[in-house]
Amino acid sequence: MNSGWFAHVRSALELLYFLSGIAIAVAAVKALGQIKLTKDIAEKNARRESLKFAAERCQYYAHTCVALHTTLFDLLKKQGPLPQPVAFEVAAGEITVKNQQALGIVAAQFGKASMEGTYYLNSLEAFAIPFVAGVADDELGFQETADAFCKAIKELIVPIVAMRRQGAKYESCVRLYEVWSARLEAEKMKEQMKDLQKKIEKTPNTKIRPV
Repeated sequence: MNSGWFAHVRSALELLYFLSGIAIAVAAVKALGQIKLTKDIAEKNARRESLKFAAERCQYYAHTCVALHTTLFDLLKKQGPLPQPVAFEVAAGEITVKNQQALGIVAAQFGKASMEGTYYLNSLEAFAIPFVAGVADDELGFQETADAFCKAIKELIVPIVAMRRQGAKYESCVRLYEVWSARLEAEKMKEQMKDLQKKIEKTPNTKIRPV
């Protein structure tokens, strides 16, 4: 009699244990689903904030950087011929100027507007920092400002080199230029390859048969 009662109790406990395991598993699945949902929401919010920040930086470029560019180059025009472009390369964050003689000449021209040049460079650095830090959306920034930004750095490479020698590194400007200019060049080559492929496809494959 006692053994029969014990068997019933044991069966009941085993059933409860089995059911509790199922309940725990269901709860775990729900918890994982909630974690994934929370992660997805967090990623979407982060993406939204990144796009918003990039849009604000692009607006800053259009309003502030462009205005300071105009101020600087208007002043340089009044003082004489505009500085000529200087050939250079950027690799691993380091700038190499190919013509040191031209570097000195152009540096002297920019030296006449050093204050305006510094303001402009500082605005470009302020623009570049969030993109290099990864908090502003790179794709949107590249799409809207890459051409203008890279052109600006090319125009200002001489004062950038001069300022870096004095301790003002403008690391974000240089880094963003290195990344974006390489992408612009890659896009340019892709278009050239498309044009070349079209020409190849249009070229007749006519062969002269031997006599």
